[in-house]
Amino acid sequence: MSLSVLSATYDPVSTAMQGMHGFGGFGESIVPTITFKDYLANEAKPGSGKPDHGSDDAEDEEPCEDGEGGHAVAKRTMRKWKRQYHVPGNDTPNPMPSTKFDIEVLIVPGGGGTRQPMTEEIAFVKHMYPKLKYIISVCTGSTVLSRSGILDGRNATTNKRSWAWAVTQGPKVNWIPTARWTEDGNIFTSSGISAGIDVAYAFISRVYGEDVAHYLSLSAEYDRETDMHHDPYAAIWDVPGAVPE
Repeated sequence: MSLSVLSATYDPVSTAMQGMHGFGGFGESIVPTITFKDYLANEAKPGSGKPDHGSDDAEDEEPCEDGEGGHAVAKRTMRKWKRQYHVPGNDTPNPMPSTKFDIEVLIVPGGGGTRQPMTEEIAFVKHMYPKLKYIISVCTGSTVLSRSGILDGRNATTNKRSWAWAVTQGPKVNWIPTARWTEDGNIFTSSGISAGIDVAYAFISRVYGEDVAHYLSLSAEYDRETDMHHDPYAAIWDVPGAVPE
């Protein structure tokens, strides 16, 4: 698996709510790995489309012995990764190889920034969606999906505190008021911030099986919500049409 962070620029993206009254400057930040413009330019190059992750020769594969558990598999994977991306005797990874890759799953976060025009982000979602296996939105990230048109005629949900504004961004969307998350074909949308964790487990359950999702939640000691319709926040924030708990 290769995880990339896409943005309009390479400037660090912060979680701090800059310029908003009552908010401080505290927040984490992350440096994007590629811009929308560079990804699309790379996508158009001949031979692009698959990540160049080093050798997949048989000598890199270590056979799985009977009775081996997840820890053994993880250790073998880490040893292979170190051979490919580390300099011997150096704990600092080499730069990751070529960014020629196909996005299979696109995750669209929400937050205060979604109330901006988001022109480049919306265009990217619209362009990429036909090529994706899945797309997942968290919180008001669903408004980026709705403004791209891919939610027209589909079920979706969003942050309940921001409901009144969010639903105006997609008049052709079937917005579900009482939903922790929704699934409609290959589109997953989730409610407020923490619902992003539950939709991630729902996605894992759908793709890899419930046993895997359950095991991962136990490993993380996370008490996950498994009922997408259990959503007390819709009533708390007076969402029209919300079903009371």
